[in-house]
Amino acid sequence: MTTGSEVGQRRGNGHAPRTGTLGSLASTRDSPQVFAYYARLRELGGVVWDDEEQLWLVASYEAVRDLLRRGGDFVGGVVPRPGFS
Repeated sequence: MTTGSEVGQRRGNGHAPRTGTLGSLASTRDSPQVFAYYARLRELGGVVWDDEEQLWLVASYEAVRDLLRRGGDFVGGVVPRPGFS
């Protein structure tokens, strides 16, 4: 299984990027700026930890492709969140 620290180590800095001042994905709910948010995620590195939601955001084509090709290395699931459907 791949962990967040391993993702960050592949980036060469030992730490995976975090949403930080960008804010959580939850902040984009009903926002017309959602695509600008996605663009910033890709600038941060494609795979970014969302501190508020406690989940990984995979926002680049390359990262999604890698995830799908190596799906057995990752654990995932959908957890229903209040207010999201």
